[in-house]
Amino acid sequence: MDVKRKHEDSEVVRLAAHVGRTADRLEELAERYADLRGHLAAGSNPGGRPNGRAADEPGTRGPAGPRVPLRLDVLDVREEVALFVRDFLPLVRLATSVGVVGPSRSVLAGAGNVGPGLLFMALALPKVFDVDRDLGDEISRGAWDLVRRAAMAAGETPRPFALTEACRECSRKSLWVVPDRMVIRCGHPGCGWSEPVHGVAVPVAV
Repeated sequence: MDVKRKHEDSEVVRLAAHVGRTADRLEELAERYADLRGHLAAGSNPGGRPNGRAADEPGTRGPAGPRVPLRLDVLDVREEVALFVRDFLPLVRLATSVGVVGPSRSVLAGAGNVGPGLLFMALALPKVFDVDRDLGDEISRGAWDLVRRAAMAAGETPRPFALTEACRECSRKSLWVVPDRMVIRCGHPGCGWSEPVHGVAVPVAV
């Protein structure tokens, strides 16, 4: 019984660490969404929505000089982040505040609401995992993937970083997150255990 309880406790700790890492990714995504605006070419829509007014449309004045190619990859990532918030923020609000309906989907699609929406989701994520594990897993998958894509759109190569918790297989503190492969792996030569960054097992019920 003590062995079972110890295993359950360790899984709860692992899940809490995973939720914390994912909340960090949501906060990072809010920063990257804002930073990507600086990677848009001159004449593109600053809000990141391809159906906005272009700089040379009537009533606007474009920048002088030669036309710079549009960064469609940056626009695509910003659009995906905005859609991520539009789709999941109302569900997070419903999961964490019973009976309280969040903003409309059309409002959430606005670029100005994306950053605050991501930060709210980061704060609410522990409760989301408590009340709706499937929703938490969906948010986790989306957040990790979008951070990776945002980094690549900014011309960066996501770098591995170490974790403080011990490997579940060899018990050594040698775990690394490898963002470009979307995995957590043990760096100890005799182990090599790995799992997806969003694949933490469900804790066993007591």
